Amino acid sequence: MKRLLVLNGIAVSLLPLHHAAAYGFNALFQWVDRYSGASGPNFDRLGSVSYYALLLIRQWDAFAIPGFLFVGGVFTAFLAHGDSVRTHWQAGLSRVKKLAPPLALWTVFHFLLLTRVPSSLNEMLGVYYFIPLLMQLYLISPWLIRFARRHWRLLLVIAFVLQFGAEVPRYFRSLGLDLPGGDLIIAATPLWFFPSRSFWFTLGLVAGLNMPAFKGWVAGHRHRLAVAVVVTAVLALVEVEVANWLTTRPWVGPTFSGVFRNAYAGLVILFYMALDGASHPRLDPIWARVSRWLAEIGGRSIGIYLANSPAIYVLASLLYHFAPQVLGNQVLYQSALIVTGLAGPLLLMDLTRRTPLRRVYPYVFG
Repeated sequence: MKRLLVLNGIAVSLLPLHHAAAYGFNALFQWVDRYSGASGPNFDRLGSVSYYALLLIRQWDAFAIPGFLFVGGVFTAFLAHGDSVRTHWQAGLSRVKKLAPPLALWTVFHFLLLTRVPSSLNEMLGVYYFIPLLMQLYLISPWLIRFARRHWRLLLVIAFVLQFGAEVPRYFRSLGLDLPGGDLIIAATPLWFFPSRSFWFTLGLVAGLNMPAFKGWVAGHRHRLAVAVVVTAVLALVEVEVANWLTTRPWVGPTFSGVFRNAYAGLVILFYMALDGASHPRLDPIWARVSRWLAEIGGRSIGIYLANSPAIYVLASLLYHFAPQVLGNQVLYQSALIVTGLAGPLLLMDLTRRTPLRRVYPYVFG
């Protein structure tokens, strides 16, 4: 259980890096007029050291959301007792009720920051898409559990086909290509709708229901998984450059999700689980301290997920208007955004816990 909390902690600590890198790309290409004589958008720095550093972050932190979903699936399996669909459904509904208030609160706060009203249900639910996605998976988990206990291989295949089918038209669109029926598939499978990310939760569910066999399998393939992680990490970067070459635009954008990026995300999760039981005398004391901290923030992952984006947005807006020269220094800019995105939510949660506001803590941070 602690190992899963550590994975949650690793995943949530990557979210500020991911969101900060997106603002970094904006500063690099869109906001150049704020700190130089050029007008935006300007792609002169495409291929620069800053560009590749930001690209590396965006590609190599790809296992954050899959990691969250995998851990959610494993915990759901651990909490499954007996075969009663009603019992499992009540447990899932209880978790949904805990997630609904903070989702509603932070969604309202998000649009207040933007000083506008969401134009559609898709936009409203897409702000924190991971939460409604997780809520749906919790609600259907009783039937997933029953299916997994009887036909887990078939369930994994179905979940993979659903997720892959939702990804393919988006991949073609990012390259500027039309896929017959692609627009309909994209409209029917927004990120907050469970088929779009069904595989990662299902993989965690199956792993949790078959943990001894799962741990034995990943441990037996530890070295192969390590090689595969390195290979797909490199190919994820190469794939973006190939996509840039294929598209007619200057670049495919920060949200490009390639085949190798997704493969890398899954392999990192499997490799992490394969490390259970591995030890190194010199590194173990250091890892023990780091893992305790990661496990602690892993237990507060929902609050960090909800609060890190507004924190980064506020600081990025202030720098854009009042200190635009910082935007041209990616080391300083990224450092400020990342620290704010992680330390800000943690500080806010601690202050809430230590004041009379602690009564509303569950409704604000989950």
